[in-house]
Amino acid sequence: MIEWKAGRVAANGISLEYHRTGGNRPPILLAHGATDRGLCWIRLAKALEKEYELIMVDARGHGKSDAPAAGYSSIDHAADLAGVIRALGLEKPAVIGHSMGAASAAQLAVAHPDLIACAILEDPPWREATGDELPSEREERMAEWGRNIRKQRSQTLQEVMAGRSHP
Repeated sequence: MIEWKAGRVAANGISLEYHRTGGNRPPILLAHGATDRGLCWIRLAKALEKEYELIMVDARGHGKSDAPAAGYSSIDHAADLAGVIRALGLEKPAVIGHSMGAASAAQLAVAHPDLIACAILEDPPWREATGDELPSEREERMAEWGRNIRKQRSQTLQEVMAGRSHP
């Protein structure tokens, strides 16, 4: 295994934790799902590290990255990823995202197509666009999601699991 490096980067007004395999190889930026952190990609990184440089970022509110009170939309996450790409000087990385990370990668591709080579979306959280949800309702849903993530970060495993109980 190649020796990986950990670090922090200032991006989009917050500090994000990342791990990278290093080396002068084509970069792949990995964006995790809502209940994970960057190191969830370890098995993939180990499989690809000889051919690619893998960058595994803890999204805002996850792992060791900052958890601001607001800013948990896919637009915010995409801006964070754009900041990571710029701060680390990555040259047109491929971006692979799972679930929440897939939504972030898709938004990054829309907002900053010049920064990335491609976006690979695994299990993106798409919803049928019915037009029934007002922008203010979506924003409140995203804010509630962010509050739940911050709450779970302060709970024990037993408290988190107790909250998932069903009758």
